Amino acid sequence: MASKLRRRLAPIKFTLSAALSATFLIGLLLFAIYDSVSSAKTSEVQYRKSTLAAELSNFLLTIREPDGSSLLENPKGFSSAERSLGFASLRRPFYSYLLNRANARSLTAEKVYWDSPRPCVVEFSAKNQTLASEVPFVVQACFAVVPSESTGRYAYFTIRYPTLPLVRHKAGESLRDTDRVVLTFGIEHPTVVTLVYEPPILAASRYPSQMARFSGIHEISAFANGSTNRALRQVNAQAFERTGDGADQRNFVTIVGRIDANLLDAQSDTTTQWPSGGIGSMKIGLEVFSRTSNSVLERKIQISPGAVGQTLVSLQKAYLSSVTSGSRLVVTQTQKGHSKQIWSSLDLNLPIEQRRTGWTQALSDWWAPKLMMLVGENPEIASEAREHRIAGPDGDFSASLTATPALLPVVATRAFGWLTAALLLVLFLVTLGGVAVFRFAHLTRSAWHMTLSNNYFVDKQRYRRKRDEISTLGRTLNLLFSRSQSRNAHLVERLRKESAAKAMDLRLMHAQLDLRQDRLDAIGHEIRSPLQSLLNGTVGDESLQTPLLRMQDAVETIFDAATVEDGINSLEIVCVRTDVAKFLSSLVSNKSESNQHLQYEGPAKDVWSSIDDIKFETVIDHLIDNAERYKPNGSLVVIRLDAREYAIVVEVFNHGPSISEEQMKSLFKYRKSDQSTMRNRGIGLFASRAYLFGMRSTISAENRSNGVAMIIELPVS
Repeated sequence: MASKLRRRLAPIKFTLSAALSATFLIGLLLFAIYDSVSSAKTSEVQYRKSTLAAELSNFLLTIREPDGSSLLENPKGFSSAERSLGFASLRRPFYSYLLNRANARSLTAEKVYWDSPRPCVVEFSAKNQTLASEVPFVVQACFAVVPSESTGRYAYFTIRYPTLPLVRHKAGESLRDTDRVVLTFGIEHPTVVTLVYEPPILAASRYPSQMARFSGIHEISAFANGSTNRALRQVNAQAFERTGDGADQRNFVTIVGRIDANLLDAQSDTTTQWPSGGIGSMKIGLEVFSRTSNSVLERKIQISPGAVGQTLVSLQKAYLSSVTSGSRLVVTQTQKGHSKQIWSSLDLNLPIEQRRTGWTQALSDWWAPKLMMLVGENPEIASEAREHRIAGPDGDFSASLTATPALLPVVATRAFGWLTAALLLVLFLVTLGGVAVFRFAHLTRSAWHMTLSNNYFVDKQRYRRKRDEISTLGRTLNLLFSRSQSRNAHLVERLRKESAAKAMDLRLMHAQLDLRQDRLDAIGHEIRSPLQSLLNGTVGDESLQTPLLRMQDAVETIFDAATVEDGINSLEIVCVRTDVAKFLSSLVSNKSESNQHLQYEGPAKDVWSSIDDIKFETVIDHLIDNAERYKPNGSLVVIRLDAREYAIVVEVFNHGPSISEEQMKSLFKYRKSDQSTMRNRGIGLFASRAYLFGMRSTISAENRSNGVAMIIELPVS
């Protein structure tokens, strides 16, 4: 049953595989979209919750000051990162005499440790800088009141700015010629107070001889409207000079003081509200006059009442540095069981961080809600809340962060948009592929019928007018089939003619071989008869029998072979264990009688190898003959024997010219040797190599510095 089903499905295997693959691909994409949407949503919620927890902790840590206070003590006044100079509300006063009777005995300016309350400080930079490399002139000022103060109604202030060592004011001297700070309180009916630096009274009265020790500590005198007739008793202040912290080693002066509220607002004592309406809404201006390096007094900075500066710390700065996600932050205060909202990040009116712009992002954001509805996912709102306690009567605070309900991250919405586009493209490709597979199936059936029938052709009407790839393939298949039929007819005719020509050539070859064999037989008869007579007539004469036997052996082999080369290669080699040293020494000794220029070098006996002595003598004769042709007149041909561990080396050396590299490659090939004379047919070295190969030996040529050596390597027996 299974095999029958496989046979039925075999013709549509590709179509079926393509359909199943397309279905699986579409299902995989749909699952990928669903899984990605749900995973991205879960990851986004988890990420937001962990982010909100970390951001809220950082915010509550940032708003707590080193002295234990918190920015939430005055959330309205300490909210903005920029504000003008005015009286901020603090929980405790910060003014006290820097130099007093208790510490006057040992106090110096370097021993004064005092810091301004950071939430109250506003920083201003001078705008008349001339050089880009010049360090900016910065003034930090704080003006504050304490609503719950029971000792009186005072306005506190502190001012800090860089300066050269101060020049103190002298009694009766004009204020225009001394370092000074001018304060302007109010805009419509301003109160102008000029602060100048004078020697500390306590130091002058008790330690007149140690005034140098108090050079960096100053008493502050205040004068109204630039008059020096009489100092204002409502203003009490002192100042100290000290080098800056860190890399800024300039000299800084810090003024710390307080002002009786009656000087600023005559109605402050007649109302129960503190600070009074006049002081609470009062704008303050500030001017600093200081000396340059040329001792020229100039105005370093002018801050008009209502001018905006940068706060050192604020709820806005804490929010921006801690809550990078831009989530909504709300702070509520609980007192006597009642809760009220005292601050919200929405009060800052900060610009909302925009998602990535562009038509692709807009399209992705439009599609994301619909995609989530399709997969059954709804957005979730992530939030985090923490308690925050401040020492004092303010009660408990609760801070909460709430993230806006974002459907998906920016990257996820874009990814899902492209995934949806990919799904639509896959659907289109699957439809296109289905049509193509159907048309290919029809074309496949037509091709199959062509192989079974010589007269079957593709339906021309089906593919005639269309110009797509499949129609072109159908027309091409029809054309190839018709050409193939024509080509087959021509091929059959050509093969028939070639077969007839080959049969004729074969008959001629056999006739030629028969004729050659007849000639060889005739020549062989003419050679064998005299040769046999010589052998019969020289029985017992070993010196003649050996060369005659060699001739007979060669003649029989050559006449039995189709070519000379085949004859040489087919000679029968009979190897016996022979003393090569004794063989060579005897051979050279016998030849020396007729050749005085032949010399043997090597042991006299006991160098054994398996050789055919007749063929080996033929090899040595060929090599000696070859050496004689090329050696200079009067020089020797040396035959050397060297018995080594793995081989026996025989060298035939002459002092002739070197062999070129090109000649060396074909030296031992058939008819490739020197054929300069009629006698040299290029067979001797070829035959030598063939004979040695039959004795499991090798031969090679080697150029020496003084001649050429033919080297034979025989096996050790």
